[in-house]
Amino acid sequence: ANVTVGAGPGVFPGVGFVASGGTYRQRQNLDAIVSRGLELDARVTRGEWRVSASYAYTDAKVRASGAALPLNGMRPAQVAKHSGSASLGWKWISMTARYVSGQFEDDQNLRALGGAVTIDGVFNVPLTEHFTLSLRGENITNTQVEAAISAAGVIERATPRTFWVGVKWGR
Repeated sequence: ANVTVGAGPGVFPGVGFVASGGTYRQRQNLDAIVSRGLELDARVTRGEWRVSASYAYTDAKVRASGAALPLNGMRPAQVAKHSGSASLGWKWISMTARYVSGQFEDDQNLRALGGAVTIDGVFNVPLTEHFTLSLRGENITNTQVEAAISAAGVIERATPRTFWVGVKWGR
């Protein structure tokens, strides 16, 4: 895991200067991460209709000693407690909603990333027996999905609204 071994301002051996508000992290082994949880998944197909849903609950805690001892009992960085999805499809079209709860960006559980719900869609149109047009969109509502946050509070965003167009030739 990334373990915080120093906070700026200061000069650290092998790293150099770390500015005020910055942190110096190093990859280190942890004793363990104890993770308990529950996963549920269901799918139903009726004729040309498809419905699916999934949910995961993850209760994860760090077990640490030595230099990583301050992390003992904390949540691992970037591990959401709740996540889930639901999809509905009919013939050539499907929509999926995905949810991920808030999580911590850092090992010390100080920088919280917000949860998000995104919507994706796929539209596969068979134009002939051997030719299919595919339209796909991810994060159609352009929801801000927080991927990281810096010491200065700058939020790195995951993939914004994205669309693809493709063709498939063959059987």
